Order: sequence, then C-alpha cells, then structure tokens
Amino acid sequence: MSSIFVITDSTAYLEQAYLDANPVQVVPLSVHFNGNVSEEGAPGSFDDFYHQLAASPTFPTTSQPSAGAFLEAFQQPLAKGMEIIVLTI
Repeated sequence: MSSIFVITDSTAYLEQAYLDANPVQVVPLSVHFNGNVSEEGAPGSFDDFYHQLAASPTFPTTSQPSAGAFLEAFQQPLAKGMEIIVLTI
C-alpha cells in the first residue's frame, strides 16, 4: 500500500508545526500589496502584513498559485510512488 501525500494552497492556513510533522505541501497564493508581490505564509507569520495593512491606504489583492507551482509540488511525491490528495480553495 502506498502512502498518501496532501497538497493544498495557503488558504488552508495550516500551522507550521503541523506542516513540519505531516506529509503536507502548501503551495502559496501570491499577495500583491503596495507594488510588491510576495507569497502568503503560514499562520503566525502575518505580523508584517498586518502592520502594512493598518498603515496603507490601498488594499492588497491575491492571485492563485500557478499551474507550474502545483506541478513542482507534485514531482517529489510522485517520484516516491506516493498517492496525492489535492485540497484547494
């Protein structure tokens, strides 16, 4: 029986400790804010974002992960013969 690997996007908001202890890969959304593009992080890493949000007259937007980002997330588990479950927004 093969093992199962879970791939999700960052809207799952899984804690980093959970990610470190389980076979889960998070593919982050892109956050566009004040002319910068960054990847959405795990819960507990949002302090800078919230400070920027409070001080900015503009509102951030997000965009979905690219198909290439998901392809990259699939490669290692598939090479190991794992089954994959994908849960996205």
